[in-house]
Amino acid sequence: MVDVCDCASNWRIELTNLLTGATTHVVTPVSFEFQTAFMEPGRGSITFHRRGTEAVFSSGFIPADRMFPATTGIFFSRIHGGRATPNQPVHMFGGFIETMQANSDGLVTLGFAEMQKYLDYRMVRTDLVFEDESQLSIGANLVLYARGENFAGGSVDDAPALGIPLIGGFGTSAINRDRTYLASERPFIGELLRNLTQVIDGPVYTVDHHRNAGPIAGLTENWYTELGFSDTWLQTFPAPLVAWHHVEDFAVNVDMNEIANQVDAIGEPDADGNPLIYSADSPTPFNPRYDAAPSFSGVTNIPTLNQHAFGYQQDHMFQASNLQLFFAGLDYGQAAGGRTLSIDDLRPGDAINIDLEAPNWIIRGGPDLPQFGTVTPRIGRLSVSAPQEGVERVTAQVIVDEYPTSFLGSTPGDCVDC
Repeated sequence: MVDVCDCASNWRIELTNLLTGATTHVVTPVSFEFQTAFMEPGRGSITFHRRGTEAVFSSGFIPADRMFPATTGIFFSRIHGGRATPNQPVHMFGGFIETMQANSDGLVTLGFAEMQKYLDYRMVRTDLVFEDESQLSIGANLVLYARGENFAGGSVDDAPALGIPLIGGFGTSAINRDRTYLASERPFIGELLRNLTQVIDGPVYTVDHHRNAGPIAGLTENWYTELGFSDTWLQTFPAPLVAWHHVEDFAVNVDMNEIANQVDAIGEPDADGNPLIYSADSPTPFNPRYDAAPSFSGVTNIPTLNQHAFGYQQDHMFQASNLQLFFAGLDYGQAAGGRTLSIDDLRPGDAINIDLEAPNWIIRGGPDLPQFGTVTPRIGRLSVSAPQEGVERVTAQVIVDEYPTSFLGSTPGDCVDC
């Protein structure tokens, strides 16, 4: 019997055909870790025995080409903990294999990236022109372009080989924009999406993985991933409360985060070679001035450059306040009498309430705690690690867009036995 991690029974991990989303094997891990993030592709790795166990389909031996980078998908579903059950699993991660490393003893380690990272490998090869188009439609159509299925923008790839089961969805938007993406520049779709989301009042998107008959023709009971675009973040559940009895520990980090409050955004040069420039002046008289001059290729008009300038300023105006919360297992709060928090409450992008009172730090704030200020902490990244022995280790990175004093400003009293 091969060694497996103690947490193996809490998870179902499937390898898939990346082109179709069809499951080819179920693997039992020796160990794994993965990370998801707010509008950024996550990463991870998994180690398992190639010969597998009774949980592996077919002969129990995984052919090498069913693990190859660039052609293999991987999905993690939680079947225990929080709201998850074997009949109603929670799909937590979907991605594709980037690296494979194997040893003579049969151990295989796969490195993988989250599914939307695929868009960094795909270019716009025919002109796309969006005029007064919903910003959500622009985002969704850029994703669909990678499958040759975009319905707006004026064209599809002239060599539309089938992309992976990754689609874009959207609702009603209050913001329309103009965007032109030229084939002659061969821009990568992933970079275009980042530019679209980073402008002032730009769209946001969720990443959801599905294992059922979905909207992709011909794929039945296969995996697919959807990037769902909206004007503002749509929180599924009420903001949870994270208190001292939920966590094993925490760490506070504050850094300059490439701080910039005076921003000169630079677009494409005109016919005479003079660059297009728009300045977002510093609105923070209580901080020293910090300059930045980011470039935005393909931007040829002032209104769009204005949006980029103020979006960049908003993202870099303050120091980066980064709180890491460390959890053990999948359910938390038993110390206070029964589970009061679980891994389901820690979704990247969601707002949370923080009320941590430790001997040396008091950290408080959240949408439901106005008595402590107007700060809105959000989950930026969520990391899950399943070691060979012991329970899962879960780390939630909490980010705050406001000035850090509003979050970290309380001073503990003399009590050291809180």
